[in-house]
Amino acid sequence: MKWFKHLTGSLNNSDIFEAIERFGSDGYLVFFGTLELMADEFDPTNPGIYRISTKKLTKNLQLSRQKTVRILKYFHEKKRIFVEEQGDFLLLNCPRLADHSDEYTDRLLKKMSGQTPDKCRDKLPPIEEDIEVEVDIEENKDSKDLNRSLSESGKNNSDSDGKYPPCPQQEIIKIYHRVLPELPRVKQWPDGLQAILRTRWKEDPARQTLEWWESYFMYVHSSDFLMGRTKEAFIADLEWVIRPKNFTKIANGRYHRGGTLMAKSQPGIAAWLEGRQENATTG
Repeated sequence: MKWFKHLTGSLNNSDIFEAIERFGSDGYLVFFGTLELMADEFDPTNPGIYRISTKKLTKNLQLSRQKTVRILKYFHEKKRIFVEEQGDFLLLNCPRLADHSDEYTDRLLKKMSGQTPDKCRDKLPPIEEDIEVEVDIEENKDSKDLNRSLSESGKNNSDSDGKYPPCPQQEIIKIYHRVLPELPRVKQWPDGLQAILRTRWKEDPARQTLEWWESYFMYVHSSDFLMGRTKEAFIADLEWVIRPKNFTKIANGRYHRGGTLMAKSQPGIAAWLEGRQENATTG
């Protein structure tokens, strides 16, 4: 493969954005640097599968083994590049690499019939990581553990003076999943993210109801940009829409521009909520 399609809106992708926040520019380097190496050694008989020595990968990236593997594990968890450590080698799998191949490789793949990346992906075991809070909205035995974990975390991080009602983290996450099923599901919700959501909850008494958060997620759903319905191909997630700068921009209608970031901003969430209330009253 001589080249692969690189979308110009990659920096706005929530996974890439989070990687840069967590790992700095090395997050971007590891993702696209690894993809370049995988594309250079692309095997049409095993599209998206590449086995590389850890030493070669880290030498090309000019990063330590520990940091390289840690960043790759992040992208494994995001289901972007799956990774399995095999001694001094790494087995990598990018299921979507073939979808972004050059024209020659694309024609070659269409002529061949073989194992697809989706079939290979199931062979790779999940990477074990320390998970502080695992979110599972299914009504099963894990729900009790989740409730207990969030409850204990809430006790450790709540306001000591009882000035604000406790932030119902799990209920808000459930509403997010219900209203925005198209967006990435929450699989981890550690203390740092709980603190961010709790801050948004405390900032304004109006936000201290589940009804407000349902309306907020419905407002997010009305944005073509946040839902990935524009040429930028950006898709938001729960973490992204509650971070302070992003939250303010969303509330001010920055991402409600009729399908393009160049268009004029639309009225913010306050006007949107008011319009909904008026419609409900007149209806």
